[in-house]
Amino acid sequence: MTIHILNISHRDPAWVDDATEVYNKRLQGHWQMQWHRFSPPELISSRNMSNGITTFGKTSENILKRVNNSPFILLSEEGKLINSLEFSQQLQSLLEQSQNIYFLIGAAEGIAQDIRQKASAVWSLGRLTYAHPLVKVILAEQIYRAWTIQIGHPYHNG
Repeated sequence: MTIHILNISHRDPAWVDDATEVYNKRLQGHWQMQWHRFSPPELISSRNMSNGITTFGKTSENILKRVNNSPFILLSEEGKLINSLEFSQQLQSLLEQSQNIYFLIGAAEGIAQDIRQKASAVWSLGRLTYAHPLVKVILAEQIYRAWTIQIGHPYHNG
């Protein structure tokens, strides 16, 4: 089973790759995380002042092509707050439906309405706002934690 993480951002500092790779290695042979970055130059952003909708042009199209009707979770500060047990249960439910699950880390400029409408769910990782590199590490850790909950490993309670 592959969990794809999509994000619109600049290249991350090396520590982000190092941290996420720790969780990739721990999941090896069970779940696989793949990272897909859309660089901001691909981002065509315009804000319509009358309705406040942000559009992302070609980037939206590319994201929706990548997802290709698979379940995907949009991570956004406006999303539903869930705890680690709920995260694990809902992720497991999605993995039972599809071999590929997608997470999209919302852009600093917001997220296009067409993407928001196609999302299987919109989750929030907390009420605080995090820098995108931190969100990637937090998400990788939560995916690993979800797997440990599923197999009854003591990591979650430690």
